[in-house]
Amino acid sequence: MVPRVQRVNIQFWRRSKGVKILGAVSSEQKFIANEVVDRLTSDVTIRFFRALQDEFAEKIHVLLDNASYFKSQQVRDFVEETQIAVTRSLRRSPDLNPVEAC
Repeated sequence: MVPRVQRVNIQFWRRSKGVKILGAVSSEQKFIANEVVDRLTSDVTIRFFRALQDEFAEKIHVLLDNASYFKSQQVRDFVEETQIAVTRSLRRSPDLNPVEAC
């Protein structure tokens, strides 16, 4: 059974025009998040996927939007090699992506 979704509030101590975060929640409600200081890229995405593998050490299923860094050949190759399951949200459907409401 999929756990009920709850909004997570994260406090930040510096002022900025925006914060970029890659985050995940396990089926056991374990939360991991990384703030991205520079730009979201394919390399940053792959490092985050590796961190998920290290943290959860189990089969990983991720929900991704259609950002170019998630769709790059480099990320697709990594996902295929590591057997990470990926579900992509529909294009132009932010209402189906629970993160977009934050």
